[in-house]
Amino acid sequence: MPADFSSLQAIESRLLSDLALLTQALNRVDWFVEVAPVMGASPKLDVTAKRHRMLFDHTGLVWPCQAVPDALPFDTNSVPAVLLRHAWTPEQTQFPMGQWARVIKPGGLLVSVSANPWHPSVWKIMGKRSWRLPSWPHFLSIHAHPDIQLEMHPLTRWRGGLPKLSPVLVLVGQKRCEIAPIHSRRSGRLALKHAPAVLAQCRAA
Repeated sequence: MPADFSSLQAIESRLLSDLALLTQALNRVDWFVEVAPVMGASPKLDVTAKRHRMLFDHTGLVWPCQAVPDALPFDTNSVPAVLLRHAWTPEQTQFPMGQWARVIKPGGLLVSVSANPWHPSVWKIMGKRSWRLPSWPHFLSIHAHPDIQLEMHPLTRWRGGLPKLSPVLVLVGQKRCEIAPIHSRRSGRLALKHAPAVLAQCRAA
């Protein structure tokens, strides 16, 4: 079973509420998906977007539907934003980042939250699992995907070879927008084909 990180909920709520990028992004969409362990309530977020919760345990998604992490029940490019809560743990060797990158819309938001295994308050929860290093580099690398542009939260930046000791790690990413293909016309001029509206709303890959 996933560890119970409910004791960190107040800190998690404060960090996410203070994350302007997250609040602004979620206020621009109608809905988002929160993926969280079966235990613990959702963090408080001051956003207007409707939250759809999906809960998981050690077997995969268990509510409101059952699915394995490598086969998410969403269409490609269909989800405006995803909040992953404690889906990663230090001993985890595989992570379905490719699936989440697939389902998020171009320009959509990905936020991943995890307990910091290097923080003393987390040692009491995770025990010896906290010392499966290098946890912070692993947290970064396991979220790496060519379609997702990652940004580190200021509380997790390196200081003296270690991340700043916040009990909660936060990664923010945005899915890169697809650039419309260029085709030549008979006149010899170049033209964009099916240029999507989101092209002007986010940074190029």
